[in-house]
Amino acid sequence: MTRARTREEVCRARAVDNVRARAFMRSGMTRTTTTARRHARGACAKDASRDERDDVFDEEWDDDGDEYDDADGDRVALFTLDRRSSSSSSGMDASIRRRSNANAARRRDDEQSFRCGWLSAVVAIVMFMIGFGSIGRASYSTELARERQEYAAAIERWETSERRKFADVKFEWGVFRKGSEQTRWIETVAMSARDKEGVAHGVATYETLRYALKGGDLIDTFGIPDLLSSGVLDARDVSSAEQIRQTYAQPPSYTHDYNNTAVMEALTGMWSLKLRVKGERVIDVVDVELFQKEFLAISNWKTCKYQHAGFSTRGGCEIYSVVDRVCLKLKVDDTNGEWSVDSEGGSGCQSWTRAEESGDTVNWVPVLYHRVLAPSTGAFPSLFTVRRTLARIRESQDAVMLRASTDPRLWLLRETGGTTYFANAEARLNATGIAIVVIAAVFTVPATCLLIPLMFEKIAGWSTARGRAAMEKKFAPTPMREMV
Repeated sequence: MTRARTREEVCRARAVDNVRARAFMRSGMTRTTTTARRHARGACAKDASRDERDDVFDEEWDDDGDEYDDADGDRVALFTLDRRSSSSSSGMDASIRRRSNANAARRRDDEQSFRCGWLSAVVAIVMFMIGFGSIGRASYSTELARERQEYAAAIERWETSERRKFADVKFEWGVFRKGSEQTRWIETVAMSARDKEGVAHGVATYETLRYALKGGDLIDTFGIPDLLSSGVLDARDVSSAEQIRQTYAQPPSYTHDYNNTAVMEALTGMWSLKLRVKGERVIDVVDVELFQKEFLAISNWKTCKYQHAGFSTRGGCEIYSVVDRVCLKLKVDDTNGEWSVDSEGGSGCQSWTRAEESGDTVNWVPVLYHRVLAPSTGAFPSLFTVRRTLARIRESQDAVMLRASTDPRLWLLRETGGTTYFANAEARLNATGIAIVVIAAVFTVPATCLLIPLMFEKIAGWSTARGRAAMEKKFAPTPMREMV
């Protein structure tokens, strides 16, 4: 009994202390702590239930404890609610901020995509207008048909009358030095063959007629005979045409009196080129240099050697050139039947295009020169080297030519600006228009990929709440849009 009373007293004293402590507790007690203390009180009440006096204590304990428990539970509930409310409020604020930042970033991306898409669309529209306008203004098919018709008319005039007029004339070439009246007249040879020049243009072919110098080029026909007659050159030092055309032919063994410097200097200077018509009328054609030496102000020896085939010396560059081709176009006066040099756009029959301030102009150049490789010793190139250079770049029979200005070939060069292509300007304009249209089509790709997703999203925003949800689910940001 003593032991029981002792336990009863201990539990009662502990209960009293707990009640007093709970009366002065702060409101920050947790539900976990309250529950633990209830279990402790329950243990003491269970031990005291064996005694009658314990029953009386239990009733008092329950009355007092329930009062404190109710107050304590209210404080704990309020504290827990405040904490949950605070935690929920802070989490909601963070979520709102994150969503707001995401929406702002999305709006910025949409604005950039919108600007880029509209810029691409505007560029594409403008380029489409320019491209289709260029194609429309080209009129390639119309111009092609017109020039083909005119070319066919030129061929018909040549075949019916103009060729016969040109064939009835005898021409002779003469070359002599400036200041000397002594000259030699060399006949020309009529060259006629079925040419294929008209096939590529969809027009019938025609029979050509041109006159070539008999004997080859000016060097072999006039230069070497003049050197032989003046005693500057020995006939034994002149290689034949067959020896020159041999690929691996070595220079001849010159005589003791051969002086290459004197020979080449004798070929330099101006020579007068004349043409005699029907053995009576002499026409002054042009002044020409059979062989020329020039000095260029080029200090870089590599530029001199590899770009100009010259010899670097005395702060400059010495280069050598030889006359390559001579071609003249002639016209006839229908009133008296006299032939003369056609100087319209130049007296030559070889087109040469050069750029000027006014634009590209076609000049008919009568004389063309070819560069000869300068020896590394600084001396003149040998006569053998000069003649071999000419033999390798052309046929000797095409060196000196005469052609009628009414020749369909010359008409074609004159009308096409030296290109021999019909409707060349319209073709370039048409090709430029097609290229612009292709570039415009490329610009439509970013415009389509950027503007269409934005348009669908705008449509989804204008719909109802249910419809907006359905549209957002259907037109959610796709990988394509995210990639763009």
